[in-house]
Amino acid sequence: MDFSQSVRSVMAGDVLLGDSIYDISLNQYPRVRLFFETANVDRQAALLAMVLLVVDEFSTGDSPSADSQLTELGAVHRRWRAPSDLYSYFREAMLDALARRHADDWDAKLELDWQAAIDAATEQMRVGYENRLNGSTRQGSE
Repeated sequence: MDFSQSVRSVMAGDVLLGDSIYDISLNQYPRVRLFFETANVDRQAALLAMVLLVVDEFSTGDSPSADSQLTELGAVHRRWRAPSDLYSYFREAMLDALARRHADDWDAKLELDWQAAIDAATEQMRVGYENRLNGSTRQGSE
Protein backbone atom coordinates (compact mmCIF):
# COMPACT_ATOMS: atom_id res chain seq x y z
CA MET A 1 0.00 0.00 0.00
CA ASP A 2 1.34 3.42 -0.89
CA PHE A 3 0.53 6.78 0.71
CA SER A 4 -2.29 7.71 -1.69
CA GLN A 5 -3.91 4.30 -1.31
CA SER A 6 -3.66 4.71 2.44
CA VAL A 7 -5.46 8.06 2.34
CA ARG A 8 -8.21 6.64 0.14
CA SER A 9 -8.58 3.65 2.44
CA VAL A 10 -8.85 5.87 5.50
CA MET A 11 -11.46 8.10 3.87
CA ALA A 12 -13.50 5.09 2.72
CA GLY A 13 -13.54 3.53 6.19
CA ASP A 14 -16.74 3.01 8.14
CA VAL A 15 -15.30 4.60 11.26
CA LEU A 16 -13.73 8.04 11.14
CA LEU A 17 -10.01 7.82 11.77
CA GLY A 18 -10.40 11.05 13.72
CA ASP A 19 -12.42 9.15 16.33
CA SER A 20 -9.53 6.74 16.83
CA ILE A 21 -6.99 9.56 16.94
CA TYR A 22 -8.95 11.41 19.62
CA ASP A 23 -9.53 8.21 21.60
CA ILE A 24 -5.80 7.54 21.62
CA SER A 25 -4.86 11.18 22.33
CA LEU A 26 -7.31 11.65 25.16
CA ASN A 27 -6.54 8.30 26.79
CA GLN A 28 -2.76 8.26 26.44
CA TYR A 29 -1.91 11.93 26.90
CA PRO A 30 -3.48 13.60 29.96
CA ARG A 31 -2.11 16.99 28.89
CA VAL A 32 -4.14 16.78 25.67
CA ARG A 33 -7.26 15.88 27.64
CA LEU A 34 -7.07 19.23 29.48
CA PHE A 35 -7.68 21.13 26.25
CA PHE A 36 -10.69 19.08 25.22
CA GLU A 37 -12.75 18.97 28.42
CA THR A 38 -15.49 21.14 26.93
CA ALA A 39 -14.92 20.36 23.25
CA ASN A 40 -17.34 18.50 21.03
CA VAL A 41 -14.97 15.63 20.29
CA ASP A 42 -17.25 14.15 17.59
CA ARG A 43 -17.06 17.45 15.70
CA GLN A 44 -13.31 17.64 16.24
CA ALA A 45 -12.91 14.09 14.89
CA ALA A 46 -14.86 14.99 11.75
CA LEU A 47 -12.72 18.10 11.27
CA LEU A 48 -9.58 16.03 11.73
CA ALA A 49 -10.72 13.70 8.95
CA MET A 50 -10.93 16.71 6.63
CA VAL A 51 -7.49 17.85 7.76
CA LEU A 52 -6.07 14.47 6.74
CA LEU A 53 -7.21 15.22 3.19
CA VAL A 54 -5.45 18.58 3.35
CA VAL A 55 -2.30 16.84 4.67
CA ASP A 56 -2.45 14.53 1.65
CA GLU A 57 -2.93 17.44 -0.76
CA PHE A 58 -0.13 19.41 0.90
CA SER A 59 2.30 16.47 0.74
CA THR A 60 1.61 15.78 -2.92
CA GLY A 61 1.32 19.41 -4.00
CA ASP A 62 -2.09 18.67 -5.53
CA SER A 63 -3.78 21.70 -3.99
CA PRO A 64 -2.46 25.24 -4.13
CA SER A 65 -4.67 26.15 -1.18
CA ALA A 66 -3.46 23.39 1.17
CA ASP A 67 -0.62 25.51 2.55
CA SER A 68 -2.97 28.38 3.42
CA GLN A 69 -5.49 25.98 4.96
CA LEU A 70 -2.82 24.51 7.23
CA THR A 71 -1.48 27.96 8.07
CA GLU A 72 -4.98 29.08 9.06
CA LEU A 73 -5.42 25.94 11.16
CA GLY A 74 -2.28 26.86 13.09
CA ALA A 75 -3.64 30.38 13.63
CA VAL A 76 -6.92 28.91 14.90
CA HIS A 77 -5.01 26.76 17.40
CA ARG A 78 -3.21 29.85 18.64
CA ARG A 79 -6.49 31.78 19.03
CA TRP A 80 -7.85 28.86 21.09
CA ARG A 81 -4.61 28.88 23.11
CA ALA A 82 -3.91 25.23 22.30
CA PRO A 83 -0.13 24.88 22.68
CA SER A 84 1.65 23.91 19.49
CA ASP A 85 3.80 21.45 21.42
CA LEU A 86 0.68 19.25 21.59
CA TYR A 87 1.12 18.61 17.86
CA SER A 88 3.67 15.89 18.68
CA TYR A 89 1.07 14.00 20.73
CA PHE A 90 -1.38 14.12 17.84
CA ARG A 91 1.36 12.99 15.46
CA GLU A 92 1.96 9.89 17.56
CA ALA A 93 -1.77 9.25 17.94
CA MET A 94 -2.27 9.59 14.17
CA LEU A 95 0.51 7.14 13.42
CA ASP A 96 -0.86 4.70 16.01
CA ALA A 97 -4.40 4.98 14.63
CA LEU A 98 -3.16 4.55 11.06
CA ALA A 99 -1.13 1.48 12.00
CA ARG A 100 -4.18 -0.04 13.69
CA ARG A 101 -6.43 0.81 10.75
CA HIS A 102 -4.11 -0.64 8.13
CA ALA A 103 -2.99 -3.63 10.23
CA ASP A 104 -1.09 -5.97 7.89
CA ASP A 105 -0.79 -3.30 5.18
CA TRP A 106 1.16 -1.03 7.54
CA ASP A 107 4.89 -1.20 6.88
CA ALA A 108 8.01 0.88 7.48
CA LYS A 109 7.72 2.76 4.16
CA LEU A 110 4.09 3.73 4.73
CA GLU A 111 4.94 4.86 8.26
CA LEU A 112 7.80 7.01 6.95
CA ASP A 113 5.55 8.50 4.28
CA TRP A 114 2.92 9.43 6.87
CA GLN A 115 5.56 10.79 9.26
CA ALA A 116 6.95 13.01 6.51
CA ALA A 117 3.47 14.23 5.49
CA ILE A 118 2.41 14.94 9.07
CA ASP A 119 5.71 16.67 9.88
CA ALA A 120 5.51 18.90 6.79
CA ALA A 121 1.90 19.80 7.56
CA THR A 122 2.78 20.52 11.18
CA GLU A 123 5.55 22.88 10.13
CA GLN A 124 3.11 24.76 7.92
CA MET A 125 0.64 24.95 10.82
CA ARG A 126 3.40 26.42 12.99
CA VAL A 127 3.74 29.28 10.51
CA GLY A 128 0.19 30.34 11.30
CA TYR A 129 0.56 29.55 14.98
CA GLU A 130 3.68 31.62 15.42
CA ASN A 131 2.45 34.39 13.12
CA ARG A 132 6.10 35.17 12.58
CA LEU A 133 5.68 36.65 9.15
CA ASN A 134 4.68 40.19 10.11
CA GLY A 135 1.02 39.71 9.43
CA SER A 136 1.52 37.42 6.44
CA THR A 137 0.61 33.80 6.92
CA ARG A 138 2.21 32.41 3.76
CA GLN A 139 5.44 30.49 4.19
CA GLY A 140 8.31 31.73 2.10
CA SER A 141 7.18 35.35 1.96
CA GLU A 142 9.66 36.54 4.57
